[in-house]
Amino acid sequence: MRRIILSGIKHSGKSTVGWAVASQLGLFFADLDDLILRDAEHFSSVRELFRSQGADGFKKQEYESLKHFLLGNEGKEFVLSLGGGTIENSPALTLLKRNDITTYYLDADERDLYNRIVRGGIPPFLESEDPGEKFGELYKRRAELYKNWASCIIDTRGKTPAEITSQIILSQNYT
Repeated sequence: MRRIILSGIKHSGKSTVGWAVASQLGLFFADLDDLILRDAEHFSSVRELFRSQGADGFKKQEYESLKHFLLGNEGKEFVLSLGGGTIENSPALTLLKRNDITTYYLDADERDLYNRIVRGGIPPFLESEDPGEKFGELYKRRAELYKNWASCIIDTRGKTPAEITSQIILSQNYT
């Protein structure tokens, strides 16, 4: 059964690659951030929800949305892109500890990620006197967690989304 989870730090390409993998394999694609916004209803963005509910409230909504998605897709094949911080949400990760789910970590360059993130303005989780330093700490902490958690690590440095997509598909003989 093809149940593929893409993880990585914010702006690592999870949604772009996830959509491409799902399209090529003929699978359903979902983005956890979109599921969270659908379930939270009164928020127009993940940033707004995070600012309103705080980290703990956001993690609770993330867990509930993931649980709802997995229950609704029991026995079905899919590709799911996680949020950048899901790796630090233990209850959510517990839901994903299943033998029929293959987890990928899209490992991207720290500087590239930071530049992509701040193009849209400093997100709430980086608000501080030195967002760059805070991101560096977050990157190191989360990268280690992703590497220990994922079934497969994909080094995305210097690769196009199409190349990353092909690598994921070929890695599990999904041709």
